[in-house]
Amino acid sequence: MILPTAQAVSKNMKQFRRVLSGLILGLWFVSISGCKTTTAQHTAALSSPTSAVQQRSIDSRRFETSNEKMMLNSVIALMQDLGFAIEETEADAGVISGLRTGQNDGQFRNWQKVRLTVTTRPLSADQIAVRVSFQGQHWNAFNRQQTTLIKDPRVYQVFFDKLSQAIFLEAHEL
Repeated sequence: MILPTAQAVSKNMKQFRRVLSGLILGLWFVSISGCKTTTAQHTAALSSPTSAVQQRSIDSRRFETSNEKMMLNSVIALMQDLGFAIEETEADAGVISGLRTGQNDGQFRNWQKVRLTVTTRPLSADQIAVRVSFQGQHWNAFNRQQTTLIKDPRVYQVFFDKLSQAIFLEAHEL
């Protein structure tokens, strides 16, 4: 049996280190080059078709009333009329949320579930702000649940039109 000399072992070790260093350097280079993003990618990621200010103008309204309890009661009645099951009410914080499942009436036809959250807050002695958020939930092709903010202005307009009617009926006890 022939044993390698110390020189041969040293030479093999140097060659092994060189190959290993090259492999590590190559993997590092590949990993950082795969993460490179362009300015266009940054801009696309940070921009959306609807800006935050535009969305706020769609999902918020001011109502001329000082009676926040009446406002919350009107919101709850409307949510139930629209088929939402009330899940949470926090009257002190002015927050109401509900969930609607399995109803396909055209307005929410793309969603298996729709979560509605309404927040109210007094703006002045005779004004209350109402902000609404509709979130659609569905299962994707990978069997994972996805939640998306519904940004269709018509959905919000219909809700606020019906809320105005509900406030009128609640105020006049009809």
